[in-house]
Amino acid sequence: MKINYQKLESLCLSDQPYKEVKPEIYKIYDKWWETKSNQQLEDAELLLAVLQKVALQKSRLSNYILDRFLKDIADWGNRLYWQQDKWSEEKIERKALQLVDFAKKMLALIPRNKTKISDTLRSHILRLLFELSEWKARQEVLKIFLDSMTAMDTDEQFFALSGLEEFYAHDDQTLPKETINTLEEITKNTTVRENASNALDVLLVADAISQLTAVIRMDNWKSKNYR
Repeated sequence: MKINYQKLESLCLSDQPYKEVKPEIYKIYDKWWETKSNQQLEDAELLLAVLQKVALQKSRLSNYILDRFLKDIADWGNRLYWQQDKWSEEKIERKALQLVDFAKKMLALIPRNKTKISDTLRSHILRLLFELSEWKARQEVLKIFLDSMTAMDTDEQFFALSGLEEFYAHDDQTLPKETINTLEEITKNTTVRENASNALDVLLVADAISQLTAVIRMDNWKSKNYR
């Protein structure tokens, strides 16, 4: 089934009222969603190129399109994993790097601007990178995770910290002192339990702290935030 992804961009630029255009966007999304997972990945290049153009528009419609598609694309790292018995290692590697390149470009197009929608869109992208980093493309996304671990949005921070834990659990690199200090600050200052725990887990898997120290610091966090 051939899908006209380019129509998303033209609808985004349309002078029609938002309420009239929105159902047309959903029709395209619905067709796309009905395709098989492997077909979505096969056709990824076409859709991802259009989404980058849509992200340039900075409108209510562009945000709707991006949110509708990115929240599902966020699962592509997981879906790509299940293509191992169908695709060659070389093909999977190319697709993983394509997704990383797309994520980098989208994060540049959707900067942090303290709006709910930008936070949501960035968290979708960080989730995609986290799922990829669970088994692929770890080195390529390390810099992104390091940057996003200090994000004000707790969802973006969550996936960044989860990605760092995956990276250092599978890599022998020494955790830089500056990163150790930042993770310790996150543990002290965040009010989100999962993010405090994840920051400690990064320190733990990187052998920057002991299991006992992690337990003590988490107990201290609970005492501070659950009073």
